[in-house]
Amino acid sequence: MKRILVAEDDTTTQTLIRTALQATYLIVTASDGDEALEIARRDGDIQLIICDIMMPKKTGIEMVELLRKTPGRERIPVIFLTTRGTPDDVKAAIALKAVNYLKKPIRIAMLRDSVRKALYPPPT
Repeated sequence: MKRILVAEDDTTTQTLIRTALQATYLIVTASDGDEALEIARRDGDIQLIICDIMMPKKTGIEMVELLRKTPGRERIPVIFLTTRGTPDDVKAAIALKAVNYLKKPIRIAMLRDSVRKALYPPPT
C-alpha cells in the first residue's frame, strides 16, 4: 500500500484528507513543518506528500525546500494545499516541482484525482 504524508496543522482538514484516502493509501500525518520534514527524511517509504503551505515552525514551502536538498528524498512528489494562492506561493510551488497546487476548501474528487495522477503518472 502506498504511503502518503499529510502535513497539515488543521485537524479538521487532516481528518478530511485521511478519511478520503485511507481506504486506498496508508496515511501518515504531521502537524507542523518540522515534524513533516523529520518524517519525510526518516521514513523511506513515503511516496507522496500532501502539504499545507501555512503551517507552524516551517511553512510547507520551507519544508519542501529543505527536503529537496536531502539526498534520496529530493524527488518525492508534493501536492500543495492552501487558502492563499498568492502569485509568490504559486511560483515557489512551481520552482519546487510540485505536482499540483490545490486551493482550500478541498474538493475530495479533485484531491483523489490529483493523488492518483501523482502516484500513477501516465507513461511518457
